[in-house]
Amino acid sequence: MDPKIYPKKIGGKIYYYYQYTRREKINLSDEGKGPGSGKSKVKTFSEYLGTAESIHKKINESKTKCISVRQKSFGFPSAVYQICRKTGLDEILKKYIPGERYSIPKYIYF
Repeated sequence: MDPKIYPKKIGGKIYYYYQYTRREKINLSDEGKGPGSGKSKVKTFSEYLGTAESIHKKINESKTKCISVRQKSFGFPSAVYQICRKTGLDEILKKYIPGERYSIPKYIYF
């Protein structure tokens, strides 16, 4: 399971927790045929992050500044593909990247 940040309302105030899960072997001395062998159980871990205000304060007061993130619009892959077709790059890719994957030509993935 992917790690997530969950809000939890306690006494009318919202607190945030970072939560993730992972599998752990029950008996570490069990040897098997390879990774993942032996009995295991899923454990959930939660880390308290604080309120929105305290998180914002920690970010602003940190010694290292946050890196800005550039977002690409929803149609970015389509725009790139159109540019490839106009410039003829798709024909070059078709020539050098043959075959299909899931019935889609491999050159499109590139």
